[in-house]
Amino acid sequence: MAQNGTTYERWRVFFRKLKNKFQNIGMSANSFYKKTKYKLIYRQEAKKTNDSIYLIYTMGKVASMSVLDAITKRLPHVPVFAMHYMSKANLDKQESQLGESIHWDNRLYKNMHTQHALKIRKCIEESPQKQIKIITVIREPLNQIISQIFQQLNLHDVELLKIMTPESPVDYDYPEKWCNEELKAFSGINILDKTFNPHKGYEVYEYGRFSLLVIRFEDINRVFSAAMNDFSSVGDWILGGKNKAENKGYAIEYRKFRSELAIMPDVIKNVYSSPFVRHFYTDEEITIFKKQWKIVD
Repeated sequence: MAQNGTTYERWRVFFRKLKNKFQNIGMSANSFYKKTKYKLIYRQEAKKTNDSIYLIYTMGKVASMSVLDAITKRLPHVPVFAMHYMSKANLDKQESQLGESIHWDNRLYKNMHTQHALKIRKCIEESPQKQIKIITVIREPLNQIISQIFQQLNLHDVELLKIMTPESPVDYDYPEKWCNEELKAFSGINILDKTFNPHKGYEVYEYGRFSLLVIRFEDINRVFSAAMNDFSSVGDWILGGKNKAENKGYAIEYRKFRSELAIMPDVIKNVYSSPFVRHFYTDEEITIFKKQWKIVD
């Protein structure tokens, strides 16, 4: 029986890969058509943006797929990638976590994730003349962490997380670590050392061949068009799609978990006094964040 199950799983993986291959062929053909059409109609604009590679390089659960969709539609002729991890250490960690799952789809995703990172690096290395335009979205940590948990339900015991304590299996420092271990290591830009105006909601930084746009998740609908106009030098940007946990297939479980969730005071204190939160949010905003949680001793 185990042998049959293993054979069945292998066939499922094979057909999934085959399906992905045909989907990629269709997407490539569609992309070629859109690129050609764009270059013919918007010749001057294409010249302004043709020397760039766009990379949505950001933490999970911050609307990165909506940003990717907006760029591929607005600038179909430029290479565009989306990635959470580029460093070998974090890629290995991601693979280790997914490797512990018995679900075949997670194991397939694990391989695709690494291959995608290698593809991005290869594209950048083979195009030294191009400007690397990175978009990073930052988000209030506790909401980001909870959304991340529900993105990977099979990797977490949700019942154990209904009371968040300092000892809970949660990396509360994940946002700050990501900024250093990923973004700074890859681009050389330490956003925690840069000036950021919370009222503006976004900033653009330059370092060598890297241009970096940092947007707050909480402001993205309000500032996306203006931010991308500043960043890309072209206008008419539209952010579409609703990539929120409450809109996913696990929406009912998500809302139930949020209603039952309780957080200990030490967690609230440590998270909202962190350099990351203090850098990107005002005291008034932090007070509002704290009030959304049920706090228990």
